[in-house]
Amino acid sequence: MLKLSNPSWLYRLAPRSSSDVERVSSKEQSSSDVSRQSLESQNEADRLVNGQEWMKPRTHISKTMKWYWWCSLFCNILLLLLSGTLITQVFKNLGLNELKCAAMLSASSPALDSVEYEFIKFQGALDAENRFKGAPNDDLDQAWDEIVNMGRIRVSKSEFDKLGKPTKGSVQYPDGSFQGGLEVFHQLHCLNYLRQSTYPEYYEMEEHKPEAFHDSAKTRRLHLDHCIDMLRQAITCYGDTGIVTASWVEGREGPYPDFSTWHKCRKLEPLSQYTDMYAGPPDLKKPDDAFSLSEPPV
Repeated sequence: MLKLSNPSWLYRLAPRSSSDVERVSSKEQSSSDVSRQSLESQNEADRLVNGQEWMKPRTHISKTMKWYWWCSLFCNILLLLLSGTLITQVFKNLGLNELKCAAMLSASSPALDSVEYEFIKFQGALDAENRFKGAPNDDLDQAWDEIVNMGRIRVSKSEFDKLGKPTKGSVQYPDGSFQGGLEVFHQLHCLNYLRQSTYPEYYEMEEHKPEAFHDSAKTRRLHLDHCIDMLRQAITCYGDTGIVTASWVEGREGPYPDFSTWHKCRKLEPLSQYTDMYAGPPDLKKPDDAFSLSEPPV
């Protein structure tokens, strides 16, 4: 009997069943699908490498990002301009100048526009000499007369209303303005009166006697107490925050105070000029129909 060593060739020659045909067809179809998918993948890879399809979605994102970038830039520039305008306006409104600061930190006064400032070092040494100190003489009295400007000024109705004073009974000039005077000169007058009172032997002499020294002893005492208290109120009102330092001095065991401190001061001359510029009538007589208070104002 013939013996076949490898019958597979018979299998290849034998007719196939329908199921076998279907399996072969399915395999061929699968192989074809795989080949087609592989080809499509290769084509897709080629397109990506060649920069065709992969650029399309990135082009859309780039336009969107560009729009956001320009919008952000515009908003930032707008905010910068608005901030600059706002800061400029705030600086203008606040003024950041000495006149507006003076107005904010002071009671209402028409003379505030004349305020000027300067830095001054006080002469605090006990033996410091200047023309306002020392034993009385004509030159010293002249120096005090120059800074004690007790002239009366005109205050307009609108400015007077800001002072918190009643118009009824107040001295009024024929032009409708009211009589006033700057406090600094009244305070200097009080200080000068105290100075003069410390030299009674000189100022009691008729040729040197000030007008206030012609009053009665009672009135002079009231005047002195009034001046002392007005200066007390002014000093405590200003609350000077200057720092008095101290030094070691030969021949002294304890610290020696240094009263020569720096201060930012209002110049007196512009205020004196303001008083002269808005001076009222020197001799004002009380009108017959003027309303009079029953007692002095308190």
